[in-house]
Amino acid sequence: MPNTPAATPPAKEISDHLEKDLAHLINVSGKLRMLSHQVVMCALLHETLGKTISFPHKLSEALDEFKSITAALTGSGASSDLGPDTQRLLRSGTVVSDHHRDTLTAFIQRAQALKTRPTMSEAAALGEFVAGEVLMALNQINANIRQTLDETIAEKRKAQEPLLRAASTSLDEINRLSKTLQLVAMNASLEAQRAGEHGAAFGEIAREMRGLSLKSMDQAKRLEHDLSHFKASQTTATGRPVTP
Repeated sequence: MPNTPAATPPAKEISDHLEKDLAHLINVSGKLRMLSHQVVMCALLHETLGKTISFPHKLSEALDEFKSITAALTGSGASSDLGPDTQRLLRSGTVVSDHHRDTLTAFIQRAQALKTRPTMSEAAALGEFVAGEVLMALNQINANIRQTLDETIAEKRKAQEPLLRAASTSLDEINRLSKTLQLVAMNASLEAQRAGEHGAAFGEIAREMRGLSLKSMDQAKRLEHDLSHFKASQTTATGRPVTP
């Protein structure tokens, strides 16, 4: 039996999942700045205050979390929380360049060394490294993620615009036809009244047409409300209005 290829997720699902992943990565990449400073502070406080802090336990906790987030950002760690499209993007180097990867790796190696032979000079040097190269790399990584997220949102919005325009056009057409049907029903009702008992059947048809017109207009209003609600939700998510 021939193998059946796996179904490809719809573009909208891919876009939505990628958008959520990137928003999550913006938060965790920002956390790397805090963790890098926490590692340096642990080392400096240990050398200054001795055993009044839990060293290297606190340093290990911060460093382990830093390594875990770095692995996710570079696509080198298996994370079930990130979709396959997100992981492919991360492995492509678009978010984290080779230079940024080397900078983060160097920080991890130097911080790891402090766990076994901490000295004040090494801790101070690591602090300078964090305040300079590491901070620049993390800021750029965060900016890259934000740019990629903006591009993802723009692509999704561009794909939605024809559908929104088509929906608005259809609503306009429904409203136009409903009004026309209502006008015809009104005229038919007047003619039925003039015809007296001979127009009774015609009058019944006119009433049915008027009822159908009112139902069509009511449904059109509901669709218009749903469309407006959808546009408002997109504006809230992106910060930019969605126009039909």
